[in-house]
Amino acid sequence: MAPICRLPQSVINKIAAGEVIERPASVVKELVENAIDAGATRIDVALEGGGAELVRVVDNGCGISAEDLPLAIASHATSKIASAEDLFRVRTLGFRGEALASIAEVSRLTIRSRPAGCPAGAAIEVQGGEVSPVKPCGCPVGTTVEVRDLFFNTPVRRKFLRAPQTELGHASEALVRVALAFPGIHCSLRHQDRPVFDLPPSGQYLERIARIFGQALADHLFWVESTDGPVRLWGYVAHPSHSRSNNRMQYLFLNGRCIRDRSLQHALGEAYRGLLMTGRYPIAFLFLEMPPEWVDVNVHPTKLEVRFQDSGRLYSQLLGTLRSKFLSTDLTPRLESSEPAAPWGAENCGQAAGALEDAAGGFQQRLVEWAKGKIAAWGLPTEPLPGAAGGAASGPNAAAGQSSSFNGAVGQVLANRELPTPKNRELDLVELDRCWAPVGRPEDDEVELGESSWPASSAESSVAAAGPSNPQWTVQGPHSYGAGPEDAASPNGAPPKALQVHNR
Repeated sequence: MAPICRLPQSVINKIAAGEVIERPASVVKELVENAIDAGATRIDVALEGGGAELVRVVDNGCGISAEDLPLAIASHATSKIASAEDLFRVRTLGFRGEALASIAEVSRLTIRSRPAGCPAGAAIEVQGGEVSPVKPCGCPVGTTVEVRDLFFNTPVRRKFLRAPQTELGHASEALVRVALAFPGIHCSLRHQDRPVFDLPPSGQYLERIARIFGQALADHLFWVESTDGPVRLWGYVAHPSHSRSNNRMQYLFLNGRCIRDRSLQHALGEAYRGLLMTGRYPIAFLFLEMPPEWVDVNVHPTKLEVRFQDSGRLYSQLLGTLRSKFLSTDLTPRLESSEPAAPWGAENCGQAAGALEDAAGGFQQRLVEWAKGKIAAWGLPTEPLPGAAGGAASGPNAAAGQSSSFNGAVGQVLANRELPTPKNRELDLVELDRCWAPVGRPEDDEVELGESSWPASSAESSVAAAGPSNPQWTVQGPHSYGAGPEDAASPNGAPPKALQVHNR
């Protein structure tokens, strides 16, 4: 067995990158959170190839000085905590000091930054963990981070990246979570130099929701709020008529951080029990505010999972708040019109009556024309007979008078003439009257039914009477058929199965 030795820092960073950086969306999340911790009021994200080729995040935060740039990409170097006690009082989105070091290890990273008050900025480049010296550069106040060729030195990880559109969807979702938690920050996303969305700052959460998910959903959201000691729960939940087939639109935020908690999601589902169909999930945008020491966010490097000091209390608070809101709200769905309804008065009633009368007259005229066409196809006259109408009608009832005269003339013609019978009508009736019976059946066992002779007994008794000694079958009726090629296909000369079923 090889002796124990300390791993190089490059290997440590690659191991950490396997947990922190899973795909381009992880890069977007970490860089945007750093921009928010820096006090940025505008964040612009640009992607190429779904983020695998390029991820650029530009913010107008406080910036990084030239002296601190080498530490910014060092492992476990951060300005957000200083001692172990600070882990239980985390008020920022980031605190582990692993993101930039992990990103720099598996990509080509470039950072340009300029603090406020500095005449020039500084830049640093890292190629797969190899750091270049810091160089001065010109840039605006804030920080610009470019990540190119993600996973270029780990081909297995790069191979398992999805299509660019799929990766774009994950990156967009990561930015949407931050935009929902901080509506006062201007967020924009571009892909291949094309805008995906641009969210201007807003002081209202509902306005930010409407810009991302549409006004139709925002109009069906209920405001909920409750306070239990130092814990405050507030946000929006959707009407039961608006649901999803998955729980991806259940956004839970803890002190501005987007989290995933199965206990709170279960409480949300229980609150909607009986209001949603099986397999449907509610839509919610809920925010929790509590003292930082009541929650542990140092559970996973992605910081999506947390541990609460009293999770049962939060479960009861969420469930009780939503159920109380639903009990005091009319949840009856209503039919909505895309256009505002006009006031209904006497003039509207008159217009509606006129429209109905015109529609009835038009339908009657079309019916008369259809009847004329059918009668013309039969070879009958389509004009009224002389003297049948008794004069031409005039006025608003002219159409009705003409149709009555025409109907009378048609009735007189039909009374004096016989309609031509289709040539194959008799043959079709004979086809239905076929009856299969064994040859040599006594005549007295048959009952005469019109033109065809039917066995008095059932089909089963007919087959039994034939027995193995009379394997031949024939057709009784006005037309008899001998054993031909079609009959030869059936065993023992029996009729086709379809005709057997029919005669039964």
